[in-house]
Amino acid sequence: MAKGRGHGRFGSRRFGSDNGMQSRVFGPPLWVALHSITFGYPTEPTSLQRLHYLQFFRALGHVLPCKYCRASYNKFVSQKGRAPLRLATMRNRDSLSRWLYALHNLVNERLGKTRVPSFERVRSRYETYRAHTCSDSAKEKGHHTCDGRTGFRKRAKKLIPSSLPPSASLRTLEESLSASDSNQASTMAPNFDEINTSTLLVTVPRKMSKRANMLQAYINAPPTGRSLVFQTPRMIAQWGIKEWEDSNGQGPSYTLGLPFLNIQNDLDLKAFYDKMQELDEFIIKTAVANSPDWFNGKSLSEETIREKYSAIVKPSKDPRWAPRLNLKLLKRDKEVEYPVTGEDGLPTTEARREKEWACQAFGADGQPAIMKDADGNVRTGMDVLEKGDEVICVLEVAYVFVTPQGFGPTLRLKQAMIFKSEHKDYDDNVCQIVPPSRTRAPEPLESYAGTAAGVESGSEEEA
Repeated sequence: MAKGRGHGRFGSRRFGSDNGMQSRVFGPPLWVALHSITFGYPTEPTSLQRLHYLQFFRALGHVLPCKYCRASYNKFVSQKGRAPLRLATMRNRDSLSRWLYALHNLVNERLGKTRVPSFERVRSRYETYRAHTCSDSAKEKGHHTCDGRTGFRKRAKKLIPSSLPPSASLRTLEESLSASDSNQASTMAPNFDEINTSTLLVTVPRKMSKRANMLQAYINAPPTGRSLVFQTPRMIAQWGIKEWEDSNGQGPSYTLGLPFLNIQNDLDLKAFYDKMQELDEFIIKTAVANSPDWFNGKSLSEETIREKYSAIVKPSKDPRWAPRLNLKLLKRDKEVEYPVTGEDGLPTTEARREKEWACQAFGADGQPAIMKDADGNVRTGMDVLEKGDEVICVLEVAYVFVTPQGFGPTLRLKQAMIFKSEHKDYDDNVCQIVPPSRTRAPEPLESYAGTAAGVESGSEEEA
């Protein structure tokens, strides 16, 4: 096609250009759409809705029609950025809309704009755009329509046209969210990237179990002072749940192995791997700085302590195989009433003790996990999980065990969200991630608690 002039006609070369679109053209309407999405987010979203919205905003950084916009967006929302995008951001409508408000201000600050309306003003204006009547009448040719109140202003304005002046300090995202979180108790576990090892407190190891040669230390997290709980990214349960006989003769034990597959390309998985390495280093530094308390009055060298340590993520003996996170699953006794016929011939019930999983399991819809297998049997809880399924876990650092042979953290599975997979045959991917050296000099200890206040007794023994 010959190159034309005027009237919006361009030749094939122009249509094949790699140049992006002009941000002044697509930017304002896109911001209106994004703010509409956040202010339309459910006030009490389900787990599946949180994941869908999180995936959408993460994918946005890969599809913006301007390479500089994509780079800037991804930098802002990265875990170390000024507006990190986390699953916790999806807590409710207020938290998500405040996150986008803070992000929009950061973009405007980068563009040198000097005016910014308050979040409350932006929220109030968008409320005038909320639909109040919806219909599907035939008169509207089958199209679903939502209309506002009489006198609704249909022309949208630029709602955050500017940002703070350079001399002013921009509030961080966490400060922006604090207003919505101050009067609400979140039921979501913190995401793994919210772990701040500099604020953790470790108790002095004490004998808290039946094993005479084992001590236990507890890691307490602010502000509650309770045990450290966090949420993992989505991972593949490549081998499902493995059953094995415990060496202490107390019956079968169960392990869920989660390999770090495709860690080179999965940013969330790589960030989770790095965070677990950071937590390992924190525990090792604490033990090094307080060696006599941890190792029966002995002042051991750092090298010896590192050799005794059992890492959270276990590296494979074969470097071609991915490292894995091994989780010990517990079962507890439960009384179940069964209908029986009594000696007098009348119907009655009989209590029987059975085993059930000590952790909760949910499906991708956020409801308790339940399914029928190929034989028609009903499975519930963690029995739903099969080889090759994917899972998001809520983990608790139950305690740090200390024995003459070694020491390390014990992680327990508290909750799991199971995503059923059609592809069950996974091979171990070659892992090229080399764990950081454990021989580097430790940094100064930042937090150490000398008491065991608030620690529950009677914890499970380390297998």
